Amino acid sequence: MINKKQKYQDAMHSFWENCDETFAHLKINRWLDSETQLYKFWASSFLSELEFKNKTVVDYGIGGGYLGKLLLQNYDIQNYTGYDIAQRSLDHASNNLKQFSKKKYNLLLVNKEFKLKRADIFISQACIQHFPTKCYLEDFLRAINSNNYVTIVLQIRFSPFPHIIPDNPTLSCWTNHFHIQDLLGNYDLVHASNVEENFYQYLIYKIKKSHKNDIFPKERYNAIIEAEKSNILNKATLSSNITILKDELSTKEKCISSLKRDLKKIKQSPRYKFGSAIAAPYRKIKSLFKL
Repeated sequence: MINKKQKYQDAMHSFWENCDETFAHLKINRWLDSETQLYKFWASSFLSELEFKNKTVVDYGIGGGYLGKLLLQNYDIQNYTGYDIAQRSLDHASNNLKQFSKKKYNLLLVNKEFKLKRADIFISQACIQHFPTKCYLEDFLRAINSNNYVTIVLQIRFSPFPHIIPDNPTLSCWTNHFHIQDLLGNYDLVHASNVEENFYQYLIYKIKKSHKNDIFPKERYNAIIEAEKSNILNKATLSSNITILKDELSTKEKCISSLKRDLKKIKQSPRYKFGSAIAAPYRKIKSLFKL
């Protein structure tokens, strides 16, 4: 009997094999204009925080293999292993990496049990946000927690209130460090990038050491959470106020429409035409509402 995880893998395999190539990060021509711009973004977000020389790297959810290309070309890594759920992505990545010796890299399909190669550094970008269920995310985190990577880099869509949007493969999973830390018990957070306008955030974890000064200050991450909560609540309050104002405006517009109908009847009345006493109130109301 096929379990839920396998059903998801099958459905997502089909989705990523057939979706728009730019959305699948196989081409760079919409969100980022060039590989150079992409590399600058990565450098400022997480690459500058790590030492890659002679390190082995596992990259989960590789798209077109652009990170592998950069690391092999400029960061003198020992070996690169890229995983993806779609064969199409592996084919694009193979084409982007063909300039390097095949001894320097491996490209593998994701398996349902998250059996991943061990390495010094594990990286996953623009991937967790597509996970469909809490259980799927938890299985993934348990797998990488048990693999004894020295460093883990995760890009998430940040929310102070972790949640899953069901049946939405393009943007399902919103989370934060506290949600993730529960399942990465072997690791400490050492770096959290600022939350971007599109809610992306990079988290870097190191395998636990006895030196507590290496641990990312909990107070700083608490401040990030509280700031985002305040921002979301302020937006919710503003949205509520806008709704109230729209309702009030709608009510006033209905009143004015009603008055217009009544005044039209008055104007059509024979008594109004003959200058009766009812004409004066009509003119007064007309002037008042500038009709």
